[in-house]
Amino acid sequence: MVRGVRRVATAIALAGFLCCSASAAAAPVDVKSAHLGLRAYRAYLSSTVGNLDAAIKGDNVFIGGIATKCPNVLSNLNNLPEDQVNQTVLTQFGKEIGADLVLAALAPYQKPLATLTHRVERLRWSSGSRKRSIKRDLAAQRTLYELPPSDLCADASALAASNGQTLPPGTGPFLANYEKTARAAGLASFQSSLRRFHSKRDNKLYRTVRKSAIRGGNKLEGVVNSKLRTILGALGLKV
Repeated sequence: MVRGVRRVATAIALAGFLCCSASAAAAPVDVKSAHLGLRAYRAYLSSTVGNLDAAIKGDNVFIGGIATKCPNVLSNLNNLPEDQVNQTVLTQFGKEIGADLVLAALAPYQKPLATLTHRVERLRWSSGSRKRSIKRDLAAQRTLYELPPSDLCADASALAASNGQTLPPGTGPFLANYEKTARAAGLASFQSSLRRFHSKRDNKLYRTVRKSAIRGGNKLEGVVNSKLRTILGALGLKV
């Protein structure tokens, strides 16, 4: 029964991974901004994925709230044979749980993101459209970090009431909004500017930032996945 719940989509948009390519010929203003942007991004990564305690605490607080508000709400599903439970419904509910854990882990990093935004929005670029794209990137990232979690207890109660047959009314709209918001986040324009315009002198810094982003993203995903068993237990599901 639990197998479907554990197929969780934990899309981490904390740091869309920087791809490695050669620096292109660039205007001096772009090279300078790429250098300052790399330093700002390195500091941001150090404050976020370099400090996973905040993410762990965010998830623990969220799980604690669930355990207090609706303990064991799904325990009745443990007695049902797997073939009597709608596995598609459980998969979607599992995605909701995963998304909530992602959001709880990201929320403590709103302040480091605000600092990054302040530093990056001051940078000058030779292209006005690039500057606007980067600004949209940062706003989209902020929207993700500020996105509230679902009403998981209400949705779990609805799932329990249907004996795992019907998708809770809040699950679909929440996932649609979460997935749309997560797709828009990731700082793609900012990262492509760092890749394209960093100078040869900054190759080492660029590689350091890239590795930090990849390693940090993997670690943050690990934090979220490590909390799945705990939150399923709080909801009353045997795993």
